[in-house]
Order: sequence, then structure tokens, then C-alpha cells
Amino acid sequence: AVLWGRYLYRQGRLGRREMARMAWWTLLYRLALIDMVAITRRLVEDVRGQRETDMIAEAERWFKEMVAPCIAPRARARIDEHRARGHTVALLTASTPYVSAPVARDLGLGSDYICTRLEVVDGVFTGRCIEPICYGPGKVYWARAFAEARGLDLAQSYFYTDS
Repeated sequence: AVLWGRYLYRQGRLGRREMARMAWWTLLYRLALIDMVAITRRLVEDVRGQRETDMIAEAERWFKEMVAPCIAPRARARIDEHRARGHTVALLTASTPYVSAPVARDLGLGSDYICTRLEVVDGVFTGRCIEPICYGPGKVYWARAFAEARGLDLAQSYFYTDS
């Protein structure tokens, strides 16, 4: 979220007020004092009416410019270690596919990513999420669904987090 905000700010698409709001939400998130599900729903409303193809293209530019350089070599090495052991490796994130897909592709995960999905009708965002949002209990819900669909045992799985 911070990198996305910086990207939009550099392009003049976010002002100082919006950046301050984003910084405040980031602080509250880090202190576990924010309702991320409510914030996510609020932010998703802002994309209502936009074309999904535009978001995909924008996210690709953002990923190349801002995200790819931040992926730690140790993270890549750890993924390779798991693959060498025959493990299924997936990305589980509260982010949307517009963030998750480029990261997963760059890490060689293909379509093995689990994330918050946005509702799209006829190629246009409705302003709603596919429930549950992939955060907190919703993240557990989607992780279980992913594991069950692939015959994986979450009790025998590894999990890495930035939180």
C-alpha cells in the first residue's frame, strides 16, 4: 500500500492530504488498531466504474518500477528451497490480484496466489469485493479453500509473514 501510494503521488494522482491519510492508516494497521476489512471495502468503492484492463496495465507499470526492486533475494532463495523439497508454494495476501499476480509471476508461482478479489462485471469494477475479504478470518477461509482444492494439509505447511 505504501509503494502504491508513493507511485500515485509521484504521478501527481495523490495529494499530500491523501498521502497523510494513507500514512495514518498504515500506522493504525501496524498498531493493529484499524478495521482493515472496512478500510478495504471503502477503498474498493473508489474504483467503481473503472475498467479492469486499465488497473491491470497500471499495476504492471507500478510493479516493475516500485515493487520488483524490493523483493528480497532471501525470499527468492527460500521459495527455491521449498520447491526443491517438492512443496507447493503460494502467495497469500490481503492485496488484490492486480498486486498479487505480478508478484506471483515474478516469483515463479504462476497462478498460485490467494488474495482479495474485486467484483468485475463486463470488465468494469462494481466497487465491491468478493467476500470474504482475504484478511484475518477471511485469509484463513481462502487458505483452507486453496489447500482443500489441492489436497494440502495446512497443519504441515509453512507460513511466512511481514506482520
